[in-house]
Amino acid sequence: MKRGGGKPTFFGPNMFGRSNMTDILTHQPIPAPSQAKLAAAELIGKVNSEILRRAGEHIDGWRAFWEHPQATAAEIAAEMNGDAERFFRLSEGNLQAIAAMAAIVGRPLADFVPPQYQSRPQPVTFIGNGYVQIG
Repeated sequence: MKRGGGKPTFFGPNMFGRSNMTDILTHQPIPAPSQAKLAAAELIGKVNSEILRRAGEHIDGWRAFWEHPQATAAEIAAEMNGDAERFFRLSEGNLQAIAAMAAIVGRPLADFVPPQYQSRPQPVTFIGNGYVQIG
């Protein structure tokens, strides 16, 4: 503003040599991402989701087996009948796959599966025909 009560000169014709601000800031179109970029982003998202899904399933299964509020691990294993060994082998394989994926993305397994869910709190012995002994 001019001193002494004149007209404001903030964005008048003498400011920046233009008559108004609409000429100063113009819309710059943003190019749409390529199909390759969209596909890459989708695939990376799926891989990240898969690691987190597997880790979540592992932790949920570990808790359901070892921390069940109304059944012991031995009782649950006995009710699995001949599938108990398979359950443990698949759980081990899943944890190994999560560890491999974590290594590929340069992160420790503990970033996905906390240490308390990486091992069994009690010994498990495979006794044949798919059965296990807990403790």
